[in-house]
Amino acid sequence: MREVHAMVKPASRGRDIIVVGASAGGVEALVHLVSGLPAGLPAALFVVLHVPPSSRSRLPDILARAGPLPAAHAEDGAPIVPGHIYVAPPRPAPPVARGLR
Repeated sequence: MREVHAMVKPASRGRDIIVVGASAGGVEALVHLVSGLPAGLPAALFVVLHVPPSSRSRLPDILARAGPLPAAHAEDGAPIVPGHIYVAPPRPAPPVARGLR
């Protein structure tokens, strides 16, 4: 199993968030991370997993079953709630990432 490192930094506007990124092979590590989180986590967890844009992501279902926190795909404009997991939906790489290839 891969080792997972997370850095928690208080947000300057009163929202605490944790952001974790992984390659497509990192699902097991994400499951391990989520399984150890407390139900009352005082921060929102954002997860970005590198998957092809044409793929259908089941990651929210997998993470919701792995631990005590609800998980869903992030939606533009939706409120950010502590104790929830927000998974970035599959989509093409942003222009900056495409320019780095």
